[in-house]
Amino acid sequence: MLVDYYTLFGQRSPRDFGSYYADNGVLDVNGVVRQGREPINDLYKGITEGGNIHILISNPKIVVDGDSAMVDLIWTEVVSENHAALPRIVEQGREHDDLVRRNGRWLFMKRMVTNDGGLPAALERNYKER
Repeated sequence: MLVDYYTLFGQRSPRDFGSYYADNGVLDVNGVVRQGREPINDLYKGITEGGNIHILISNPKIVVDGDSAMVDLIWTEVVSENHAALPRIVEQGREHDDLVRRNGRWLFMKRMVTNDGGLPAALERNYKER
């Protein structure tokens, strides 16, 4: 589920990030908070980075307890302007997720993302060090 979610960042076609959240799921990106699938999708519509975007996830710690789970991981955003350009790291940070299993599918109940480097200027005003 996590890999599928992060793959959406590199897609050019319409992306439904909200489908990975429970109906009342919460996304908190550096203090910018959205609740519900459509508000979460609206937040992601502002992502317009050019080139090929890949999100690397590392050091995942996943604790499952029945139909709920907690995830902590490090994410790194890598962009290549084209196939000949050297890739560059543009952002890196941490995330903590509370997941629920509904009808056999894992969904985000709450996702808290914190930049440790490369914070976009548009998010600076709401940034919360955690």
